[in-house]
Amino acid sequence: MERKFTELEIKIMKNLYHNGARYIVRDKNGDVFSCDLCPTRRYEESGYLPDTDVQVFSYISKYITCFNAISSDDNHPVCIEEELKNYEEEYLEDVAKPYVDNTFTKDELSVMKILYDNGAKYLARNYDGILRWYNLKPQKMDGKMIKCWDAPGLSSNGSLNIFSNAFSPIASDNDEPTCISKSLLDGGYSLK
Repeated sequence: MERKFTELEIKIMKNLYHNGARYIVRDKNGDVFSCDLCPTRRYEESGYLPDTDVQVFSYISKYITCFNAISSDDNHPVCIEEELKNYEEEYLEDVAKPYVDNTFTKDELSVMKILYDNGAKYLARNYDGILRWYNLKPQKMDGKMIKCWDAPGLSSNGSLNIFSNAFSPIASDNDEPTCISKSLLDGGYSLK
């Protein structure tokens, strides 16, 4: 049986694995626990019990309700390492697929998400080719002496020189700056 875990469950598994846990199971009472040694299924009790030599043990369901894909009737405990490898392989497979509805690459969207999480709202490319981020919507300045994007008053902005060859849809002659949140939503990101 192939299990599907949520993003939250994968994050929990990564944390558990980092802290020495190797297996996750659900006991006969419905509680989910993790441990470093493979738990034993007690058929007479119809549930899993941790080995007496276990050194890393934690009841997960005591803190959060999750791991609905794990049943107390499962024949094998969930091996965290295997599930994380499966997730990474699936993730890499998804990364290789191009976005159909968006002109930005997965890597560009990842950078946009980081910028967004740190307060950036817009991207624009100046006439000199330098990509910049802004926390307020910039306006195009097409004066005789200066040709650039500039945001009003007390805005924050910064240069993204390291991405000079990326974000090809953002050109200096675009009529509007690129709205990061719209691009992320179009690319399938959730902005909670």
